[in-house]
Amino acid sequence: MDIPVTGAGQAAIMEALQVAANFAVIAAVSDQENSVHSLVAQYGWQQQFTGFYHINTPIITLANNNTTCFPALVEQSIKAVNEGANAIILACTGIYNQADTDLKAALYGYFGREIPVMHPTLAGFGYLQEKLYNGL
Repeated sequence: MDIPVTGAGQAAIMEALQVAANFAVIAAVSDQENSVHSLVAQYGWQQQFTGFYHINTPIITLANNNTTCFPALVEQSIKAVNEGANAIILACTGIYNQADTDLKAALYGYFGREIPVMHPTLAGFGYLQEKLYNGL
């Protein structure tokens, strides 16, 4: 079977770099840090990568009640932007429920400007859809 395959993180980073000079990654837990650094190095994005952040929330907590992590997500996103990030990539697909519109709104309210927030699942689907459309 010949089908396109992509990683959601890779697609989210490529999407972020289309609209911003650099990016930070925010994950649910710190366990993801090594894999994020490996992905960044594998594709040569070290210069555009401003840092790894996490909200210290186990994945099962996200699955059961995503609203409890939102204040930490906003806090870490603000920290990332203050430390130089121009875009935020959510490293955990479980963070998505509120994060897309609510996080963007919270960041706009804090900074007075739009901060792109990339969701890896949506970026991955979009990347694959474009590959299929172009027959790749």
